[in-house]
Amino acid sequence: MSEKYNQKVREYRDYIDSHILNVKKAYNFYGKDLCMRLHIDFVRLGDMVNAHDQSKYSAEEFEGYRCYFYPTEDELADPDSRAFNKKKFDAAWLHHLRNNAHHPEYWIFSDEHGDPICHPMDPIHVAEMLLDWAGMGIVKQDTAFDYWKSSMNEKPLNRETIALIDSCIDIFKTPIPIE
Repeated sequence: MSEKYNQKVREYRDYIDSHILNVKKAYNFYGKDLCMRLHIDFVRLGDMVNAHDQSKYSAEEFEGYRCYFYPTEDELADPDSRAFNKKKFDAAWLHHLRNNAHHPEYWIFSDEHGDPICHPMDPIHVAEMLLDWAGMGIVKQDTAFDYWKSSMNEKPLNRETIALIDSCIDIFKTPIPIE
């Protein structure tokens, strides 16, 4: 492989590592209050946070994400390559959603007519989702609270899940202090 390709691989690995570190920062900052509010186990949530987004390193996801978000110049220049990379990303994203219960899409099933049904998310997965949003907020310089208020009508969520989020989202009004 070329040095340019290897550089893009390193950049994407650095992004994943940074995101996971930010989710851990969110857990350390909000975790105890969040666990008390949702009546979930702090240590179990910590174990989930330590495994957060590890599937992004898998063969099913890594290259699909890498070539979509961190393409080489050659991949950007070739229209056929861009189209192929979009297909690889779509497959990687679908794998990610189907294997990570902190995404609301994991909880969507079809009824006998093929219509989507949003099932309630388990509270511990709601907690991981909120910490994921908070981790992203570090980079985007906002909070999980801000994200929820701006995107709540776009999320495929069950009413029970919305109620769980609403019961604890105020915890996330305070931004994580920047080190």
